[in-house]
Amino acid sequence: MEDVNRVAWGVVFMLGAAVFAWLEWRDDDWSAMGWFILTSLWSAVCGIGYTVAHWFLERKDRPKTD
Repeated sequence: MEDVNRVAWGVVFMLGAAVFAWLEWRDDDWSAMGWFILTSLWSAVCGIGYTVAHWFLERKDRPKTD
């Protein structure tokens, strides 16, 4: 299940990065710093999402000990 999580978040990240690259290619009025901040935030969201999902999956796979 860990591999599925890694692949899923990798796909989400790459799709978001592709959208940002396409928007930049269209030459909107954003500055380079704006795009840098936006892609940095996207990377952080994906990294945190992956970590949280991994944590929940890891906890779910552990046997319960009472």
